[in-house]
Parts: sequence; C-alpha cells; structure tokens
Amino acid sequence: MPASILILDDDPVRADVMCVALCSHLPNFGATVAGSGAELRGLFLHNAAPRLVSLDHDLHPDDPTDGVMLLRELIAAWRDAPPFVIVHSSNMDRGAIMIGELELAGWPHAHTPAVGDGWIEGHWIPWVSRAIGKSDR
Repeated sequence: MPASILILDDDPVRADVMCVALCSHLPNFGATVAGSGAELRGLFLHNAAPRLVSLDHDLHPDDPTDGVMLLRELIAAWRDAPPFVIVHSSNMDRGAIMIGELELAGWPHAHTPAVGDGWIEGHWIPWVSRAIGKSDR
C-alpha cells in the first residue's frame, strides 16, 4: 500500500499539479487531497496517520477555518509520532505563524512558499522527497 501524503489545498488545479508531480517523482507514494477544513478533519479522524502533511493557509472564503487553526487542531489531537509537515502557503505572515506552531510542538517541518511558477517541482517535491526519505530510516 502506498505511503500516505495528505494535502490541504482549496485550489483544485494546484492540488492536481501537486498530485501529478508526486506521481512523476515519487510513484510509490499516494496522496489524498482535502479541499476544505471539514474534509481535512474527516480524513484525519477516519484514516491512518499520514507520513507527510502539506498545508495551505488561505482557504476558500466560505471555509470558516484556515491553516493555522487546522494545524493547531492536528497538533492537539495527534497521538503518534508526528508526520513531517510542509507549509505551502503564499501568505508569508500566516505561514510564519504555522512554522512557529510546528517549532513549539517539536514537529519536523519545512516552509515552501507557493509563489511563482515552478515552486511545486523546484521546492515542494524536493522537500517531500527529503521528508519521505527521513521517515524511511
């Protein structure tokens, strides 16, 4: 069974590009995409713990949650060894808050700003590869 990578992103086009990049570079690892806070909660509650979580901050305006809120919930509820978390937000201020939360919790993490063309292949995929490699040791 492929390793679990959980992605929170409300932009279906960006999420598709991320999944295509994963299939191209890491074909043995499966991804599940949550497009909203409620969907992320459902996946977290009803599925095995992912090995890697990649979180956006700014979600759809109708979504009452954001990346900071959801990250705090995950940290508070997590019972196993924490997954590697990649913050892939273009919101630098809120992304920095998310990184601070991860540092305080002692969780392994990286910040890959979702800015410009090529950030998925050039920055996000290398972090995913490093994180998956670390978790295999």
